Amino acid sequence: MKGQSLIVQFLLFFIIGLGLFAAISGIFRTQSDIIREDISSSNRELTASYLSSIAISMAASCKGCNITTATVHLRNITAGKVTEMKLSGSGLQVTSLPDGGSFSTAMHNLHKSHILQGAAVTALPVVLSYNNTKNKQEFTLK
Repeated sequence: MKGQSLIVQFLLFFIIGLGLFAAISGIFRTQSDIIREDISSSNRELTASYLSSIAISMAASCKGCNITTATVHLRNITAGKVTEMKLSGSGLQVTSLPDGGSFSTAMHNLHKSHILQGAAVTALPVVLSYNNTKNKQEFTLK
């Protein structure tokens, strides 16, 4: 009987230890996922704000210029998530791939007076062009 109780006691402590290990690792994994999503959300907002400020400075800095181009190198700080940016009639939309979280901005109402078009990803240098010819102010994202 003594040998059987030692085996049962060993199995019981092993199961309890394995359960505690799984619970603690689950808590840390959940915390890691929450922090990663917060960083990804902040990255989307900062990227949109940065591109919006570049677009405003391009439109305001050179009224006589026909075409102005800015090349921006955005660093990916979201641990493997690629950030995709799209300019359209509603403004700028920044999306994290593959999870699909997105952030939209009207770029300080530039979408009402300018034509916005194009898309880019952070894996490559982002080129923002401003065309001010023939009363057709347009921003193109490549």
